[in-house]
Formats: sequence, C-alpha cells, structure tokens
Amino acid sequence: MSCEGREKHEMDSLLVASAHWLRHTSATFDAPLRDAKDPQVDLRHSNLSTTQDTYYHSHDQARGYSVKRIGMRDRG
Repeated sequence: MSCEGREKHEMDSLLVASAHWLRHTSATFDAPLRDAKDPQVDLRHSNLSTTQDTYYHSHDQARGYSVKRIGMRDRG
C-alpha cells in the first residue's frame, strides 16, 4: 500500500479492521459488477432482497444521473 502512495493512517486502519468490515467492504465494491444472485450465494444471504438492499444502493444514484442526462425534448 505504501507503494501506491497510501497514507499511514489508511494502512494502520487495516490493522484493526474486523472480518465483518472486510467482508462488507469487499462486497460493496464487488456486488455492482456481478449478477445479484452470485453475491447472495457468496455472502450466504437467505433472501436476495438482503443482498440487494445492502449492496446495490449505488444503482439508485446511477439511475438518477441517467435521468438527468435526458433532455426535456427527449422525454416525450
């Protein structure tokens, strides 16, 4: 990490990171790139909605930005 130019406090924070924090952080970055069923199985969530509600919230932002890109003339 030091080769990447990370600050000391960033590296020190990993020393006290819990397994749950690492799991959640990894899934947060990974989930939007995958089909929702795959992280659900990996994370052992019994309900798909648990995975979607927790890790796919970034799609709401992307959806909002996509609407803003549409001009008024294009909206019909």
